[in-house]
Amino acid sequence: MCVYTLGESLPTEIELAATGRYRVRMSWALNPEAGPFYSPFKGQGGALEYAADGHEADLEGVDQYCLAQVWNLFG
Repeated sequence: MCVYTLGESLPTEIELAATGRYRVRMSWALNPEAGPFYSPFKGQGGALEYAADGHEADLEGVDQYCLAQVWNLFG
């Protein structure tokens, strides 16, 4: 899996239990002190909303965090 962040590409290895079809849910937390952040995708206008409301201290100064949840459709 490769995660494209706001400014770089981060190849990330994950180990799956078996071959098959999977779903992935991505959730981002953006540091409001480091923004504003804008989507890298064409047609996406305006600044992105910050998902860290109330949890800014948990970011420990980094610009962003990403949580990826992966599950097997038939498992």
